[in-house]
Amino acid sequence: MSQEDLDACLREVKMLDEVCDHENIISYLDSFLEDQSLYIVLEWAHAGDLKRQIRKAQDKGARFDEILIWKIFTQIADALRHMHSKRTMHRDLKPANIFLSSDGTVKVGDLGLGRFLSEQTLEAFTKVGTPLYMSPELLAGKKGAGYGFSSDVYSLGCILYELVKLRAPFKEKGMKFNMLCERVLVGDYESLPDVFSDELRDLVDNMLNVNPDARPSLNEIVRISKDMRARLADSKKRGGEKTASEGKSGRDSSSSSSRK
Repeated sequence: MSQEDLDACLREVKMLDEVCDHENIISYLDSFLEDQSLYIVLEWAHAGDLKRQIRKAQDKGARFDEILIWKIFTQIADALRHMHSKRTMHRDLKPANIFLSSDGTVKVGDLGLGRFLSEQTLEAFTKVGTPLYMSPELLAGKKGAGYGFSSDVYSLGCILYELVKLRAPFKEKGMKFNMLCERVLVGDYESLPDVFSDELRDLVDNMLNVNPDARPSLNEIVRISKDMRARLADSKKRGGEKTASEGKSGRDSSSSSSRK
C-alpha cells in the first residue's frame, strides 16, 4: 500500500470513528495494519442489505406496506441527519449500502466515499457515486460547479421512491448513461401511485427536485417521516382494536342466541 493510499484509508477510519456513534449507522469497531495492509473491522449486519429485500419483494410480486416504508425510511433519514450534523456527506446512498440487523434495525453503511466538509467548505467537487442515485448537480458536472449536502437528500429521495416502486426512479431496461443523465436533469420520472399517502408522494417529489436549494432539510424530512410512522401505527392499532371489538360482539351475540 502506498503512503497516499494509506493516508486516504486513515482519513476514512477517522471519519468512521467520528460519525458511527448512532444506532442507525454501521458501527466502527477497530482497525489495524498488517503486512502493509489496513484492516477495518465493522459491525456485521446479519440480515443483509436493503437491495436484497427489494429484490425478494420483486420476485414475489409483492410490495412494501406504507407503514413499513416509513419505518425503514425514518431510520435512514435519521442516520443521514446525524452524519450531516458532523458535516460529513455520504455521497453513495443506495439500497445496497443500507443494511439490516437481525432485530430489524436499519443501518447506513459503506462510507468509503464519504467526505468531511469543514465549516469553511460548503461544497464538494469530485464526481463520485452510483449514477442511478446521483443528484442532477452531481451528474451535470459543470466546470467549477460543486454540490452540497442537499445532494445526499436527493439520493435519499431515490431510496424512498424505490421502497414504493421497487426500482430506482430513473431505471429502465437498456437505458444508456446519456439518456439517464437527460432524464435526471429534467426530473423525468413516473409518479407514485395514489394508493400511497399524499405526504409520501409529496416528500418524494420535493426531495427529487432538480433545484438543490428547493429540497427539504433533513430536520423536516425526519419530522415528516416520524409523524407519518406514528400516525399509521396508531391507525393500524385502532383498526385492530375495532376488529377485535367487533369479533367479540359477534361471539357474544352468537352465545346469546345459542343460550336462547
